[in-house]
Amino acid sequence: MLESIEKQARLHPDLPKAIEAVFSQGFETHGTADSALNRFYTPAGKLVMRSRDGEGKPKKVVVVNTEALAGETHYVRPNGDKYYTRKWGEHDDVEVLKKARNSSQYVLLYGAPGTGKTAMVEAAYGEELYTVLGSGDTEVSDLIGGYVQTPSGGFEWVDGPLVKSAEEGKPLLIDEIGLIDPKVLSMFMV
Repeated sequence: MLESIEKQARLHPDLPKAIEAVFSQGFETHGTADSALNRFYTPAGKLVMRSRDGEGKPKKVVVVNTEALAGETHYVRPNGDKYYTRKWGEHDDVEVLKKARNSSQYVLLYGAPGTGKTAMVEAAYGEELYTVLGSGDTEVSDLIGGYVQTPSGGFEWVDGPLVKSAEEGKPLLIDEIGLIDPKVLSMFMV
């Protein structure tokens, strides 16, 4: 860890002072941690992309202004309940999910149970959302589909939600993915 701090100190000479300020902020009341850390990030709404040339010297800093993603104050979920949007910085959470989908980005939501992760996804995508509830009993066929017996005694293939969402271009929510057996999930890593 010490080597990493030394390396970072070469990139950001004041980083050790900032780290010290953060660790000692419980003992100090002067706000030195805030002032030390403020130099390492930009104000809300700006993205700073830094790069270095071959000699390690900083190149020109490009600042990109972004508009806040704002939408409705509430959305109706497929079950009829209202979902009231929450702020992620200056953005509305539902609009961030919609923007991620429009940009073909995957989203991983984590947090304590009952905090509204599933409700937010349902509010963002509504009726077009496919959902799989993950558990220790979830099998590959629950995701991709399988053969189902017909009333005549034969079998026919029925696509699962993963295949349907891919074919139709609709979002897929794998709720509680952490509960699915890693052997099931590993088949997607091929």
